[in-house]
Amino acid sequence: MSRVGLAAKSGWGKSYNTQLWLEKNLPEQDYAAILDYKDEYRGLVDGVPPATDATDLCGWYIAGPNEVDLSPAQWAAILEDAGRVVIPRYRIDGDDWREVVGNVCAACRRLYENHPKAKILTAIDEAHIAAPQQQGFPEATSKAATTGRGEGLSSLWVTQRLSEMDETIIAQWDEQILGGFSSDADLGKISVDYPSEVHDTRSSYVSQLPDGIRVDGENLPVRKFTNDAGNTIGSEWIRSNDSGLIERVDTGDVPMASKHYGSQGQTLKSPYDTE
Repeated sequence: MSRVGLAAKSGWGKSYNTQLWLEKNLPEQDYAAILDYKDEYRGLVDGVPPATDATDLCGWYIAGPNEVDLSPAQWAAILEDAGRVVIPRYRIDGDDWREVVGNVCAACRRLYENHPKAKILTAIDEAHIAAPQQQGFPEATSKAATTGRGEGLSSLWVTQRLSEMDETIIAQWDEQILGGFSSDADLGKISVDYPSEVHDTRSSYVSQLPDGIRVDGENLPVRKFTNDAGNTIGSEWIRSNDSGLIERVDTGDVPMASKHYGSQGQTLKSPYDTE
């Protein structure tokens, strides 16, 4: 794991897949900062039920109005003490959140300089807000993606809007886990070594796919699976990396030990339904 981008449209199961990745990789990290924009990853926090060795992976430290001005040195001290921390956003806007993200990214770099043999992970949820294409953001955030190759620093960038995210960061990803999109703007930002149409959820068929990402010999786009209540129980993703790996995965096939707190969102009822 080095610089990983995980992206899909809203409702595709993005935060669930992110938690799978975090649950798998956090035990190997000496330090980790999980920048949690919507407070969805508290299932990874020590003491949160089911509170087992497999789920007690992080401490918890909110980023609210009082934490906006914490310096990189102060965040580094917090991480030094806790080791791995989920940092949920609390009552601060996008501008303040960008400052927090920048300071935490700088703190992770500082930690690496002090502990050059350490493994350090920075995970940034809703990365298009932390590093927008059309708006300024701290240089330390960009450096989290553009430096550290071959070192102990890793980063996980999670977004639902590729079209709004800084292109410099996207260009540095050496691994991508991409789900479904329905926006031409987002689909246009996908740069992969296979037909990107597989990510278009408006299509029912793709012209041609490599054997490794076909479904029983069929050229199908990625799919989302729901139960009778309309809740997502799995979704398909294409994972690829710079080493030539291309595979199709379904999150419904992967067990999660921790509890996921991501919201399914509200579904409005149609006035035209008679039942």
